[in-house]
Amino acid sequence: MSTDNPIKALEIISREAQQLKTTPEYNTGRRFLEMKKYFPFHLLKYALMIKKRKSMKAKVDALSKTTPDDDYYASPEPVSDKKGIVYTCITSGYDDPCEPLLTNPCLDYKMFTENSAVEKDSVWQVEPISEELVAKKGNFANRYFKFNSHDLFGRDYDYAIYIDGCVRIISDVTGLYRTAREAPTGIAIHRHYLRDCAYKEAQWCVLNNKGNPEKILELIQRFKDEGFPEGFGLCECPVIVIDLKSENAKRIMDEWWHEFSEVSPQVGRDQITLPYIIWKLGYSLDDVGNLGSSIYKNPKFLKITYHNS
Repeated sequence: MSTDNPIKALEIISREAQQLKTTPEYNTGRRFLEMKKYFPFHLLKYALMIKKRKSMKAKVDALSKTTPDDDYYASPEPVSDKKGIVYTCITSGYDDPCEPLLTNPCLDYKMFTENSAVEKDSVWQVEPISEELVAKKGNFANRYFKFNSHDLFGRDYDYAIYIDGCVRIISDVTGLYRTAREAPTGIAIHRHYLRDCAYKEAQWCVLNNKGNPEKILELIQRFKDEGFPEGFGLCECPVIVIDLKSENAKRIMDEWWHEFSEVSPQVGRDQITLPYIIWKLGYSLDDVGNLGSSIYKNPKFLKITYHNS
């Protein structure tokens, strides 16, 4: 494939790099390097770890779906007549700041963090987090910024793009605004690449000890009691595009924040609660703009799969 569009060319290279990570050769090499760390004195420990992984994989596979290898998102043309902001929040050194590979003058880039050790020539405009938020446990501070884009940016911008600290922007992302603006909810998110049900996601979190398992089980029982259906759909939330002029989007984000911070604050897993909020407010998942079946297959982003802590 050839193109005279430099942005498209960049995305082709990004897509090809993503595909390399799914090849048998890549995965065999990764496993070999991992084994070398245990050789020769800890091979038994390594063998037991592999056995445990296989057992867990069988349980996880029962909750999972597959998506076609060639299924990736192609966004509309870039937007130049609206002002947007890309923002992130990194606390406690959990991630290293990911500098965008490509920037756009129609976008501002803001990072909320208590860490001042950001490169001087960074694209990110650093905003300090208040001591009150820093003192909160877990991911509370991150989620505050993630869910409250309307209050933070609604007066100054047309749209906001939240990204997790582990996500790097590879290409132009302004066109994602169109996907959010054209959706009835005013929001656009990736679909989850492995699961399509909040109940299955809850089971996965319990199996992997993510969040508070006891509170997660209480949460999904409440969902069942209220009639929230199985198989409603599931989103993956490291990237969220919000139309800041949409009242529907504001209502969803406000309800999501209320559920996370007030109703079920000890659960700690926002991906479980979002489908419930969408359903509760009378929408289907089709009413949410679709950024693609997997962020790992979207050539506009690179998601780092490890953290510092």
